[in-house]
Amino acid sequence: MYAPEDISKDIVQRVRTILDERSMSQTELAARCAKAGYSVTQPDISKFMSLKTKPTLYFLLAISKVFNVSLDYLAGNGRRQAWLPMDDGSFAIDPEKDDAFQNITGEYWAYYESTDPYEDKILEGEISFSSCHGICETVFRLHTGEMKGGSEVIKQYYGQLVISGKMRAMYCILHNPEISELSFVIFRFRNFTVKKMLCRMGLAVTVSAGEQRQPVAHKFFISRDRLSDERQEKLFPFLRFSEDDFVIGGDELDEIIGECPQYADIFSELKRTAEREQYFVVRESDFRAINRKLSQSEISSLRGVALGRAKAFKNVVVTEKEDAAMYGLVARQDGKFSG
Repeated sequence: MYAPEDISKDIVQRVRTILDERSMSQTELAARCAKAGYSVTQPDISKFMSLKTKPTLYFLLAISKVFNVSLDYLAGNGRRQAWLPMDDGSFAIDPEKDDAFQNITGEYWAYYESTDPYEDKILEGEISFSSCHGICETVFRLHTGEMKGGSEVIKQYYGQLVISGKMRAMYCILHNPEISELSFVIFRFRNFTVKKMLCRMGLAVTVSAGEQRQPVAHKFFISRDRLSDERQEKLFPFLRFSEDDFVIGGDELDEIIGECPQYADIFSELKRTAEREQYFVVRESDFRAINRKLSQSEISSLRGVALGRAKAFKNVVVTEKEDAAMYGLVARQDGKFSG
C-alpha cells in the first residue's frame, strides 16, 4: 500500500524527469503556469520538489496543463500522453486569446488531387476552424464520391490548428478515428489584420487511398468560396508538384497551341526559343527487360545511379507566389473570376 509520502516522491520524480527532458527550469515552469492561468510561483515549485510541502489539486492541475500529461500519469497510475507541447507558449492555440487567428477562422472548401494512383480527379471537402474550449478546433468532411446504400460516403476528420509566428506556419493536425488515420497539413502564415483570409495552398502528409496504403505527400487547397467546375479545372495543374522551371514535351506544347488559340502565339514562340534538351523516360521495368538476370538489389542500384542525375525535385515548397496565384484564381476581379 502506498503511503502519502511515497505518492509525493513519485510525483516529484515524474516532474523532475519531464523538467530534465525539456531542459526547463523551475522559474520557466512557474512562468508557463502563469501563462496558462494558474498562480504557481517558483518558491511553490521549489518547496514541492524538496518535499517540504504536499501538492494540492490546484498545483497538480497547473503542472499537468503545462506538461500536457494526465493527473493519473503524475500520480503514477496512468500512461504518459504523447508529448505535443501545444500550450507551452511556443504556439498560438486559442482564437479567443491569440490575435494570430484574426480573420483566419471560419469555414472553407478544400480541394486536393486523389491519392489513389488509379484516379485522376480532384476531391472536394469542407473544413472549418473554430474556437472551442481554448483551442482552434478543426473539422474536415471529405466527399469521397463513393456511394454506399444510396448515400455518398463522407470521411470525417477532427483535429486542431495551431500557429507558429516564429516559423510563419499554420499546422493542422487531423484524426479520423474510424479508420485510425492521422493526417497533417501545413500552410504558410501571415497576419490578416484587415481582410479575411480568402484561400491558402498547403502541403499535406497522409496515407494514400487505394489498396497500397503508402505514405504520400500532396498539395491541399482551401478556399472560402466553393469552386465551380471551371475553376477546379484551372486549379488542377497547381495541385501538381512543380518548380519555377519545369519540363514539357513538344507534343504537349502542340496540344496547348491547338486547344488554346488565345495563347497560340506565345506557346509557338516558346517552342521556337525555349532551351531544349533530350530526355528519356526510364522505368524500373526497363532494367529488367534489358537483363532479366538482374536482382532487385542490382535494379535498385541502377535506379539510384540514374536518379542521381535525373531532373528530380530536391524538395517541394509552397511559396508566396503560389498563394498569390491561388488568390487570383478565387478572387473576383473586374466582375470575373480570373485564373
